[in-house]
Amino acid sequence: MAKKLLSVVNALLATRRRRIALHTLLDPLVTKNPRRVTLIGKGRFGYSGNLRLVAEALAARGDYEVHLFCESDLPTSHVSALASAGIRFHRHLSRQATHALLSSGVLIVDHSIRDGYIARRHPNRRVINIWHGVPIKNIELCMPHTSGRRRRLIVKNSSLYDTMIASSAADRDAIAKSFGVPPERVHVTGLPRYDLFRDQELSQDLQADLAKIHELRRGRRLVLFAPTFRERGLSAFAQLTEEDWGQLVACLQRHDAVLGLRRHPYDEPPAHPATDRIIDLHPDTMPETNLVLRVTDLLITDFSSLWVDFLLRHRPILGYAKDREHYTENERGFVHRFEEVFPGHFAQSVPE
Repeated sequence: MAKKLLSVVNALLATRRRRIALHTLLDPLVTKNPRRVTLIGKGRFGYSGNLRLVAEALAARGDYEVHLFCESDLPTSHVSALASAGIRFHRHLSRQATHALLSSGVLIVDHSIRDGYIARRHPNRRVINIWHGVPIKNIELCMPHTSGRRRRLIVKNSSLYDTMIASSAADRDAIAKSFGVPPERVHVTGLPRYDLFRDQELSQDLQADLAKIHELRRGRRLVLFAPTFRERGLSAFAQLTEEDWGQLVACLQRHDAVLGLRRHPYDEPPAHPATDRIIDLHPDTMPETNLVLRVTDLLITDFSSLWVDFLLRHRPILGYAKDREHYTENERGFVHRFEEVFPGHFAQSVPE
């Protein structure tokens, strides 16, 4: 009966607008607990990156009650990791989830506050955005094709953020401009996910993921190919021809290496030749990107900000994109002059 009632409630509140309206109505009536923190995950990105590292750090302190709200299916290993860390997980917008969101004195997001159906400030609540990437390509207000309606929504959301974080002074300026927040609200802290590069004990699920990578590579060099998402064109993987794949496999054989394919969460799984020289390291089964980078020998990427993280590894970085001109002119464009900030050679063909 309870499940049926929950199903009916969720059906009535199926749209984001209705859920936001309900929370806006209830929010002033709910007392905020300054020691209660709810972290809000987004869809396919789930429990990973900055969000996970902050959640675990807060839970380890022992003086916060930590919740995670994320309306997506998480791997069983993640659910177990949350339970082991003492973090309360809310998968649906249930009564318990609504109470956690509205009663928390601190809300933490890595995408948008609207993922938690919050649309107004409250004097006793602080909202922190630990944005999931480093702005290399244009994001939010700096995106050239953003509609007026979308821009107004970004500004409205940004007005709710008391604090944002950045990896550097240049990153702080880019974040402030992209979100329309004063630079003094953006703190240069470094990004929490960098901690995955430290030699420290990992949780059981991350240890298992690391062991899986070592099992797949079998002592061979790991070359990671991790391109970004295309909104107006074919994915970087789909642009590779049969001849391209053949050349890549031959190169891998010569150097006793494997090519790990790391797709963006919004991309479809790539079609590639059946060979043990190519391994899938996609986010569905290997959620922590920096765990993969931790054991990567060479990074190949394009316009993703992954290379900023990988700089900390002091290992080689190669840029590659067949569609560099198309991406520059028809996609998002860049925060900085790309050729001045990218740290390595940038190729536009597989032979190059």
